[in-house]
Amino acid sequence: MLYKKVTPKQMIFSPVRVFVYISHSLIFFGCFLPDTKVRIELEKYNFVPLVVFLIFYITFMWFYYKTSVADTFVKQDDAPLNTDEDLFFCEQCNHYCPLRASHCKHCKKCVLRRDHHCNFLDTCIGMGNHFYFLCFLFFLLLFDITAINVFKVGMKDGQPFIKWLVTTMPCNICLFGSIASIIQPAILFPIHFFLALTNNTTWEFVKGSTITYFRGWHIHLSPFSKGLIGNLKEFCTMHKNHPTYFIPRTPEELEKYKADNSFISNDTYDCC
Repeated sequence: MLYKKVTPKQMIFSPVRVFVYISHSLIFFGCFLPDTKVRIELEKYNFVPLVVFLIFYITFMWFYYKTSVADTFVKQDDAPLNTDEDLFFCEQCNHYCPLRASHCKHCKKCVLRRDHHCNFLDTCIGMGNHFYFLCFLFFLLLFDITAINVFKVGMKDGQPFIKWLVTTMPCNICLFGSIASIIQPAILFPIHFFLALTNNTTWEFVKGSTITYFRGWHIHLSPFSKGLIGNLKEFCTMHKNHPTYFIPRTPEELEKYKADNSFISNDTYDCC
């Protein structure tokens, strides 16, 4: 098996991850400040805004944790022994990489189905955590949208300095923190959702024809695509099932590929 987990201790004591936990926890608990939407609704005994905000906070934190502790590095004992023409030999790790794996210069290891190295999580995104990463982006986006809605009502002008210092300024800090935080998921979520639909990765999409197993294929068209439903199923389960990959070469394999991806084969052009 090419998948393992790191200990929670390794996850907790990463400075980047500690910063993310603390900063977003401060944003959440800032909802109890005076003049926030949550505080105003609580005074009316309406707990719905608080419950919704809490659910998004817990869920995004959970998926952040799951993404952080998942480890998709290629283990030396499980590296391929054959020298297939499509396999890449990693000189740093001294082994052949499985298809779709590549070396990360930050982690100094090869990563299964490597997508990219995420500095925000201080880990690589690959087979074992790409699904968790997409869920993390989705719920972080919902959390930040809710936070902006919670804190924007607390921005008021013409207050005495002391009251402004106690109420409005903390709301402003939380609001601008939420705006800064929302940039990442707003950009990355649609990108990675598209990658999930097409069975592609950021690394493959950027490198394109320079990758050995992509030669002879249309640019940005994944030879591993199983069709829309098949791609989504694989994406959501690959952290448990750990699929292996191959390039369709025989006429039968190519016909099956075309059938699974019928939307890319028509009278105008052919995918392969």
